[in-house]
Amino acid sequence: MRNFFKSNKEAPVNDIASYKISIPKKFDINQLYEYLEIFLQEHKKKEYYIQSENDELTIHYDISIDVKKQKKTYTSYEIVNKGNQLIVECNKVTLATDTQEKSIVPVDLYSKKQQIVETIVAFTNNTWDTGLFLPMFENKIEFIAALSALEKNFLLSQLDTDAIYLACLGITNLKTELLEVLKNHTYYFILTSTKNILFGTDGQHFIWTDITGHHIDFKEKIGKDSITSSQFSFDTELFNDWLFAYSEPLFNQISNKRIEKYGDILFDKYDTKEEHLQLIEKIYTYQIDEQDQLRRTIKSQLVHQFTKKKCDKKLVTPPAFKNYMYSEPLFGNIIYQIMSDWDISEVEQYNLLELLLEGNDNFKLKYLDVFYDAAIVGLYDKKGTSKNIEPYRIKHLQYLKDTKQYKKAIPFYEFTLENLDDDSILELISDTETNILNGEDCHPLRIQLLEDLSEIKTTVNQSNAKELLELAQLQPLVLNRLTQLVAAGIHTEKANNVLSLFMEDAFQKQEDTEESDRVATVYTKDELFNTVVPDCFNKADGFMNSFTSLIAKVTPPDYGQVTMYSEKLSLTNYPEAFSILEKLVAQLQLSQPECYIGNGDFSRGIIGVEGTPNFLILGKDHLQPESPYYFSTNELTFNLALELTHILFGHTRVTSKDVWRGAKSKGMDLAGALLIALPVVSTVGNYASKFVNITKYTNVLTGIDKVANVVERGQTAVEYGEKITDKFTNNKKESELLATSRLMEISADRVGLLLTNNIKGCMSVLLKTSDDFVLVKDKINKEGLYKHLEQKNDKGEFIHQELIIRIKTLCSFYLTQDKKIS
Repeated sequence: MRNFFKSNKEAPVNDIASYKISIPKKFDINQLYEYLEIFLQEHKKKEYYIQSENDELTIHYDISIDVKKQKKTYTSYEIVNKGNQLIVECNKVTLATDTQEKSIVPVDLYSKKQQIVETIVAFTNNTWDTGLFLPMFENKIEFIAALSALEKNFLLSQLDTDAIYLACLGITNLKTELLEVLKNHTYYFILTSTKNILFGTDGQHFIWTDITGHHIDFKEKIGKDSITSSQFSFDTELFNDWLFAYSEPLFNQISNKRIEKYGDILFDKYDTKEEHLQLIEKIYTYQIDEQDQLRRTIKSQLVHQFTKKKCDKKLVTPPAFKNYMYSEPLFGNIIYQIMSDWDISEVEQYNLLELLLEGNDNFKLKYLDVFYDAAIVGLYDKKGTSKNIEPYRIKHLQYLKDTKQYKKAIPFYEFTLENLDDDSILELISDTETNILNGEDCHPLRIQLLEDLSEIKTTVNQSNAKELLELAQLQPLVLNRLTQLVAAGIHTEKANNVLSLFMEDAFQKQEDTEESDRVATVYTKDELFNTVVPDCFNKADGFMNSFTSLIAKVTPPDYGQVTMYSEKLSLTNYPEAFSILEKLVAQLQLSQPECYIGNGDFSRGIIGVEGTPNFLILGKDHLQPESPYYFSTNELTFNLALELTHILFGHTRVTSKDVWRGAKSKGMDLAGALLIALPVVSTVGNYASKFVNITKYTNVLTGIDKVANVVERGQTAVEYGEKITDKFTNNKKESELLATSRLMEISADRVGLLLTNNIKGCMSVLLKTSDDFVLVKDKINKEGLYKHLEQKNDKGEFIHQELIIRIKTLCSFYLTQDKKIS
């Protein structure tokens, strides 16, 4: 076919190398013919001619006929399929139309670009089944250098079966004996999925050597970075050194994971444009062996979820993704690993988790566990403070419980409980409608978590003693909490002591601890304060100093007016009472206050007043054995301790209404001073708001479906949270004042219990100092204390709510003051 046009005379042919294009096996030259014919039709400028015969193609292009000069000119291409190559020869042909003489001038296709030849090379390159190398070039992935079509063709021909190109990076200053380094060649460092290669070319000739197995060291420097091994060294090009830094993890890794790692590298750099993400998706799904195929498949499905490494607000994964989530046991592990590989932030990981959880029951997501755990822990580390992450923690705990991951759940529950926000101030703002007896006054979230943890530990045969004890401490008036302690053999004596308070005839007999059994521990003011003041106040820096400074602004009652007509307590008139007072003063490290025996309006109750000097008024009825208000040794110790504590903590100027009642009986209208002074104390509530934000509990509690076990009435957590919130925000001043006054009472009660260690004696005092004790004592002994406390008025309000609060906090403190359960 080379002499298709015969002539009598041919021009001499210069020695020009044939242009060689590598082709894959089973290359079909007829497909090339069809492709070129279409191309010629679309791009023709002049006439053309194309013919296919056997494994050869002939093309005449840019045919031009000059009638006057009787001359025809064209460019002739002869393409022959020889084994694994196409041989292309090109000539400029001039034909005399009258004589048929032909002049042929060969064209060097290596030095002069020809559109037809470039089209042939491009077609041939596209027939190589890589699917990646050329698209990376077309999408301007900088890891692929700007090679010529023929250089790409050569590289494609050198690939192993199922191998792909990952990077082709220009290098300088190559030094090696592995190949001849020629000055007119440009050199590249090439990474395929299976090899490391040094490649050199001048555009026509190619040098290639496999350096797989040589350990490669990468060293970053100012300017060009350096790559070294025992048998070669080279520098990066000045403006592609960052590409080597990105690629370094691949240098010495020769395994199937190399493709996946390269996909991760591209995702780190090209995570914005859709065409880049499509290419990365294709890299992850490139068919090699089945090792880690599931992880690579899931990565391919997730790349579009994280454009710019930000999780899309909706799930854009294919349906198969959720099928994996429901059925693949390693799904959570894989997602966790992918997030690490891609360096996705903690917040964006949790955003993905939220999308995966949406609309699904927890039990369906059991295989999500590892990722769920990691996302939560990452969020803890990121957000830092517990108040920001409490809702996330609760959802996670519910997930662990629903998916029956009990052993894993235990440390998460314990950590959450340990870091749960303190809501103990809620105990101090309960109104008269709050059913404290059923445990609905505080800690609904903590109680729910403790109940769950107790149940979980029982399921896995672990001790739940710690949880049962804490539940009893939080809800000591929910009597089944105490019976659970007794049944489990935990704090049995104390639990039984508290339970006995609610039995019939509980307060019929006077009981005393023997003198020798009492331990006269000496306390400092700070020790007591830290022990008895609720945590929400105890942990507030400077609270006591601020509180004291507020109290100091209040004018105390007139010592002379109050004590003018009273008998003074001494060893002579009441030696036992005097001895108890001395011991208490020593224990509390107070200066000895004067104590007067109260008569008339002062005959009941013990009143402590901070002044100059400090003094007490001890009602005479408490010292007369025949009086129904008579105090046993324990009772007298408790009540004296209360008033001494009020003096110690600076409460007495504003709290003891009996002082003002007594003073009024002597003609002194000092009650007005109290009413004026009390609102000053309400400012203390502002300190509480600095470390307890009640409103946020509404949001936290919505994470629990029910707190039926907390309130024992099936009340929803949302309703409870709103109830507490409304109570605090709608009557802020009232709540602050209420919380402050109750704080004074319960902290003093706790000191009294510390100094007596007799819960029954302390409780008896609270009853005997109530206004209706004589009227109700027989009924209490007959029906039990619980029946008495349950009474409500016509409005549905608890009549004895203040008494209930003091009893509850005393019992709770009593159960707390003992060796801890491990």
